[in-house]
Amino acid sequence: MTFLDPTRRRLLQYVPVVLGAGSQIDVAQAAENSRAEGWPMAQHDKKRTSSSDVLEAPGPQLETEWSRNLGDPIGDIMAVDGTVFATILGSTNGLALNAETGEGIWSGPIETYHNGYIYGQNSYYGDTIHQIDPSNGEIRWSKTIETGNSEYVSRLIGNRDSIIVAVKEDGSQRTGSLHSISIDDQRQQWVHDRVSVGGMAIADGSVYFADYAGPISLHSIDLDDGTSNWDIEVNSFDVGTPTVQGNTIYLPNSDADLMAFGANLGTKKWEFNTPDDNFGSPAVTDEYVVSPLGEGVFCLSQDMGINWEFQVEEDWAPVGGVAVVRDKVYFGARDGNFYVLDLHTGEELNRFETDSEIVGSPAIAYNKVYFGTEDGTVYALTDQPNKRPDPDFSYSPRNPRVDTEVTFDASESTDDRSIVEYDWTFGNSNLGPGTGEIVSKVFETPGRKDVELTVTDDQDASATISKSVDVVRANQVPEAIISHSPNEPEVGDSVTFEGTASSDPDGTIEKYEWDIDQDPNPGYHIDGDVVEYSFESPGDKNVKLRVTDDDGLEASTEKQVTVVQQQVNFEFTGTQTEITLDEDAIITLSIVNYLSNKEVTVQLVINTPSGISVSSVAGADSGSNQYNAVETIDPASQSSISIRLAANEPGEFDVGGIAIWYRGDDEDDVNRYTDSVTIQAQSEGGSADRSDQNGDPTSSEAPGFGIGTALGGVAGSSALIKWLHDRRPRE
Repeated sequence: MTFLDPTRRRLLQYVPVVLGAGSQIDVAQAAENSRAEGWPMAQHDKKRTSSSDVLEAPGPQLETEWSRNLGDPIGDIMAVDGTVFATILGSTNGLALNAETGEGIWSGPIETYHNGYIYGQNSYYGDTIHQIDPSNGEIRWSKTIETGNSEYVSRLIGNRDSIIVAVKEDGSQRTGSLHSISIDDQRQQWVHDRVSVGGMAIADGSVYFADYAGPISLHSIDLDDGTSNWDIEVNSFDVGTPTVQGNTIYLPNSDADLMAFGANLGTKKWEFNTPDDNFGSPAVTDEYVVSPLGEGVFCLSQDMGINWEFQVEEDWAPVGGVAVVRDKVYFGARDGNFYVLDLHTGEELNRFETDSEIVGSPAIAYNKVYFGTEDGTVYALTDQPNKRPDPDFSYSPRNPRVDTEVTFDASESTDDRSIVEYDWTFGNSNLGPGTGEIVSKVFETPGRKDVELTVTDDQDASATISKSVDVVRANQVPEAIISHSPNEPEVGDSVTFEGTASSDPDGTIEKYEWDIDQDPNPGYHIDGDVVEYSFESPGDKNVKLRVTDDDGLEASTEKQVTVVQQQVNFEFTGTQTEITLDEDAIITLSIVNYLSNKEVTVQLVINTPSGISVSSVAGADSGSNQYNAVETIDPASQSSISIRLAANEPGEFDVGGIAIWYRGDDEDDVNRYTDSVTIQAQSEGGSADRSDQNGDPTSSEAPGFGIGTALGGVAGSSALIKWLHDRRPRE
């Protein structure tokens, strides 16, 4: 509910009119409109309730009591004497339904209700009106309007003992007359000629109507004899049905949207403009004028001040007629929604969704809302039983401290209607009660505090919830703790640093920041409670951790990590790899033990592809295409294992090797190194270096070397380790 959104449509233009002398006389002669009998205005009365049986204002929460599809688009609804009368859009006929059950009673002409009877005509182009028994649809009497011309009935309205009938000349919108017909004997009491009547309203002994015969104008004639009181040109190309309140006539129209005239002399009081063309007849109370204009509803004060505006969300979805009962506004719109608003604020209290457009006016009766849709469905909505609200609240910080402000938020509370009161109590603290959806308190002492929230809805239903809040002493500094693995990482190893052991004695750790020595970015540049890092050089490295708790307090620590050089180095190379079928290839595993106090035990496994066979290997045990050899390298020394291979057929072959090793007696800490060498075999000839071709491969020392390419999937390490353990010499 906002005053027109300037991004969506032009700002409203409204034109106040200064009261002249005539208007001052109107004010002086004004008298409160005494309620006429019967059905004197469109939708019955100035509040357009469409019923004389209004008891209560249903809602705002509504649910379907019943619904019935009648097959034809539904226009306006009337509800009287326990019956709902649904008019068919574009027709003079309608259906009578039981107001409690929706069961059909009868169908036939339905135009208006007056003093216990339905009045209507058979068709738009008929000249005969009927008085109809509302209980069964039987015609009690009929009256043909005789004017000498071919004319048809266009409007009906009742007052006291008369029916006021508007007729128009067939085929013309500019010629017609107005007739007063006695209900008792169907006698024509008077005729007012040369008018083409639009909507009518009766109040204080006068009939007010819009006249299309000539420039469109607003007329007032005497109800008793049909003589003219006054008329005033409206200056519009289309007008709606007037509504009368006290000494003021409210006339909707397509140009000014809503005009106000004095009822005694017809003096124009004011006009209210919107940029849209759509309009509907207003509902009027002693305080407000509520009018459907454009794609929404405007609530104006009696002097044209804007009280509120409600816009339908969907573009080009103008509303139908509005009804006002007690402090609620009811209307349907072409967006398929039926709305209930607060009369004083314009707040949307509820919307009921349908699957079709709503174009007619609703009826409010028997504590129900009745309306129809274009798909032919008539709905009866009734109050939902009020449910108790569901209270809930949160507070922050979650671990409050003494002398720290704590905010309590009850916005998580829910209700099927609306919550209007939030009441707080702080039972075992030195704080008084509080009110409001969000409150703040400062606890002066530590301990558990019981906080109670009571919420009350707009129907005075309430519910309470209680929670305990632990208040601790002044904020304490968190503790930062670093752990890492492996304990003695080598150069290039991925080292895992964890800060998860850090803690906050009175809260939680919210942030972890790391400063790791040798990182190119100085300062605390890595976030996370667990991080990975690899060092590129050996030595003692400083690692710092800074933690921040949920109150912003920080703590830091540092730890020195010793990064060591590689402890064992392997290289798998071929010294003669291009051979003929009558020659042998030689491949070598070179091993360097950097450890100064431990020997290294190495098992080499050779995996030969089809087409390659092993001629010899020092200490070899053969298996299916696998050959194993074991070598022990003393501390701070190096060695190698050589293998002689022969090709059984020409081609290119990848020979894989895996070194399984451990330090000293630590057979549980087993490592592996994998690599491969490619051998090319030719049928005859060859250019390989044959200097070592005739010697036997032996274990010998070798020069320094680098790391080769890894080869996976050679053999299961668990079986190899067992074999290695069994091969190891025993003392």
